[in-house]
Amino acid sequence: TPGQREKAGAQLHPGSHLKQATISFAMKVFTSLPQLTGISAFQLRYDDTIYTGSASSTISPVADGSGSFIVESPDGWIAYLGGASDANPLENRLIELQQILTIAQQQQLSLATIDLRYGLYPVYTLKQ
Repeated sequence: TPGQREKAGAQLHPGSHLKQATISFAMKVFTSLPQLTGISAFQLRYDDTIYTGSASSTISPVADGSGSFIVESPDGWIAYLGGASDANPLENRLIELQQILTIAQQQQLSLATIDLRYGLYPVYTLKQ
């Protein structure tokens, strides 16, 4: 149904056209995430309905490709990485992810979400 399609974001299928920067970003996630965090088993999704720009921006996320890549961990947490056009480099976001995972392990926290889309202000939530 149309409502479900909008909620799920764009579906990639054979013949889909993606920007080169988006493809390069995804490839960097696949190579850098295991190196920086030690996580080798994960799913990577892209959602073009998740807004990643600043609150003052009026550009539609679908029009400018500023959706978010999402890492789904086998441990049950998801991490919003943002996209290729974010000012904060991917390596910084992955280092922040690794630091949050270390804190969660040390404090025996059960993570639900980790949001790395907002530069120096990563946010995480815990499972209830």
